[in-house]
This record gives sequence, structure tokens and C-alpha cells, in this order.
Amino acid sequence: MSGKILIVDDEPLAVREITDFLRLKGLEATGTSDPRVALDAIAHDGSLCAVITDLKMPFVDGFRVLSAAHDRRQAGRLATVMAMTGHATEEDERRAIRSGAMHFFSKPLELRAILGALRVAGAAPEDTRAEPRRPEGHR
Repeated sequence: MSGKILIVDDEPLAVREITDFLRLKGLEATGTSDPRVALDAIAHDGSLCAVITDLKMPFVDGFRVLSAAHDRRQAGRLATVMAMTGHATEEDERRAIRSGAMHFFSKPLELRAILGALRVAGAAPEDTRAEPRRPEGHR
């Protein structure tokens, strides 16, 4: 299942880092720092194939985002749902899995592990570029 990968994190820098990495790999990625926007996208954007969400966010916590994405996955409309957090506890990981996360990542993120999980779920093709291309002037 190919399509757009939605990144949700209340830290705009994290959203940009992950979306830039995935785009450099040739994938279609979009992101938001507002979990309310993410809930709307999950409900209405038919082009989504994966959701990767932070757990600890203001207004709407990531567990609600996970549950909404999991419901869509159960309906066959998403390939995968993943959780990430910078303040991981074992209970958070268990709760994320119960809420529908197929993968759980602790920050700082290993972006190649996320790409691997997307490949396993079918949200990224196996032939996704192994090494990112760096834009001109980018470190």
C-alpha cells in the first residue's frame, strides 16, 4: 500500500527532520505539530498509508491519534501505525501497542529503523533509496 506518511509531533523540528528524511528517501511525507489537524487528516485524507505519532502532546495526546489511526488501519485504509516518544516508559509502550501501534520508537529516533518498519508494513517499497540524497548546501 503506497501513499502519504503522516508525521505528528508537537515539536516542529522533529516533524521537519522525519519528513525531510523520508522525502530524501523518495517517499511522500507530510507532518503537523497539531494533533487535532492529524485527527482530521486521519478521518478525511484518503491518500494516507501510514501514521507516525508522538505520544506526549498538548490538546490531544498521541494515544487518541493512535486509536483513530488504528481504527482506519483495521478498516484496511492504512498500512501501519507507529508511536514515538522522548519520555518512554514500559507502560507507555504497552499502552501504545494496546492503542494500535505496530511499532514503538524512543527518541532520539533512529530514522533508518523507522524506514525499515515502513518497508516491513508495505508503506515504503523495498527498493527505497538506501542513502538519502543531500540537497545543495545541506549539511
